Order: sequence, then structure tokens, then C-alpha cells
Amino acid sequence: MLNRIGDFVGRVADRRSTIFLTASVVMVVFGCFDYFTDMAMLSFGVAPELHAAGLAMFVGVGAGFSALVLLMARRERRRMVQDELYRLAELNHRLRNSLQIIAYAHYTSEDESHRKMMMDAVSSIDTSLRQLIPAMGVDHRKQEYRP
Repeated sequence: MLNRIGDFVGRVADRRSTIFLTASVVMVVFGCFDYFTDMAMLSFGVAPELHAAGLAMFVGVGAGFSALVLLMARRERRRMVQDELYRLAELNHRLRNSLQIIAYAHYTSEDESHRKMMMDAVSSIDTSLRQLIPAMGVDHRKQEYRP
């Protein structure tokens, strides 16, 4: 469930218009929650001191719970993205190791055109990898971000 909420929060946070719309909806929901709690307490004839404390408690618990759920969902989404970055870094590492073997293999070839062809292929693949999977400061061995 946190994954779904995290995906929803990520989609909402992608555009400025959806951020403002969602913030407006949350304000209206909490305003209505406060209003109906106030009306219920007035209809039961709760003392003014308890009335104010009850309103503050209900609204505080509601806001705290929604913030907790949203933050936990956002943390789960960040973990998923971080895991994906680690997988990409590992893929990049493995492909570059394979390319290194191919690059060293050209030294055993006697044919100059074969050497040139292999080095052009290695260079082309290396350039493509650098464009598709930049390092982005991720060290996959330490499992942390480097500045």
C-alpha cells in the first residue's frame, strides 16, 4: 500500500498544478474535518476548555497521521529509486568489464583492420553507456551516494 501511495505522491509532485490542487484538496478536507468536529462537540454541549483541546487534538492527530503516511510512502519510493540506481550501476560495471576484455583482445589480433573495427565498436559502446548510464556519483560497492 505504501508503494501505491508513494507512486501517487511522486506523480502529484511531478507538476506544479497538481501540487497546488492537491494542497487545496487537503486544506478543504482538514477544514471540513475541523468544522464537523466543532459542530459535533457543540451539539454534545462540551465545556469550552475541553472543546478547544478536543479540536486541537483531533486536527493534530489527523494532520500528523496523514503526514506520517505520506512521509513513509515517500521514503519507500526513494528506496525503490535508489535500488534501481544500484542495479543500473551494477549493469554499467558489468558491461564495462566485458568491454575491457574486448578492448584488450585487439592486441592479439594480427589484422590491423580487425583491430580498428574492434576498437571502434568498443568506443561506440562505451560512449553509449556513458550517455545512457552516467555514473551520477553512485558507488555500488559502498551502497551510498558520493558528493
